[in-house]
Parts: sequence; C-alpha cells; structure tokens
Amino acid sequence: MPNFDSARGVLAVFCPACLPPGPVPLSATDVFQALAAHLGLSGISVEPTRLLVVGDIRLARVCLAILCGGCLAVAGVALQGVLRNPLADPFTLGISAGAACGASLAIVFFGGAPALAHSLGLSHRAYCGGSSCRSAGGAFLRDPA
Repeated sequence: MPNFDSARGVLAVFCPACLPPGPVPLSATDVFQALAAHLGLSGISVEPTRLLVVGDIRLARVCLAILCGGCLAVAGVALQGVLRNPLADPFTLGISAGAACGASLAIVFFGGAPALAHSLGLSHRAYCGGSSCRSAGGAFLRDPA
C-alpha cells in the first residue's frame, strides 16, 4: 500500500498558508482564530465577517482546489491507463486543442463571455469540443486486430 505521509505533510503546510491572502486583509492569527471558531474548537468570540470570510469563502476555496486537483490527477491516471502510455496527456492527444476550439467557436458564434456566463455555455462547449476531439482520436488509436 502506498505511503501518503509526504502528501499529507504538504497539504498540512500549504492549506493553512492559502487562507490569509485575499481582498479582505486578515492576519494569520485572525485566520486561525476564525477557523477554530468555525470548526467549534475554540470558544473565542470572532467577528461575524471574519468568520464568514474564512469559514465560508476561503476554506471552501481551498477545499475545492484540493478536490479539483485530485480529480485532475485521477483523470490523468485514467487517460494513461486506457492508452497504456505513461506519457499520454491532453496536450499530446489534442484534447486541449479541441476544448480551445470548442470555446473559440462558442465565443465567435454565440457572443462574448458575458452572454455565456449565465448558462455555463462556454465551459459546456469547451467540454464538447474536447470530448469530440478525444472521440475522433480514439477511432484512430484502436488496434485493427
């Protein structure tokens, strides 16, 4: 079984370091007090705005970044496993170019990004472009035997 102690250590160091910076100036002490109050570990009284900024905005952003990074890692491993190529990535297979093409076509034909922001149309069309490029490429990667 793999040992993930180094990954846990990196997360333990860098996750708290990502909480203080932002548009609302907070010191590291303010962040840790608000975090402890948000998690119910401290009885210290914290301003509601600090509690909101740290507990609901910045902590959620850090957790989402961890989740997205994990999902990208799983997607990369799956792509390498399916193709049986340890060097396979979306750039060498053209999936990223297909996604860029889909997003570009969405901007050209359906207006700028503000028109697409409400329905996530730009992201959807980029996904469709990348998926269609991957599907078209997969037809050529099949073993004829």
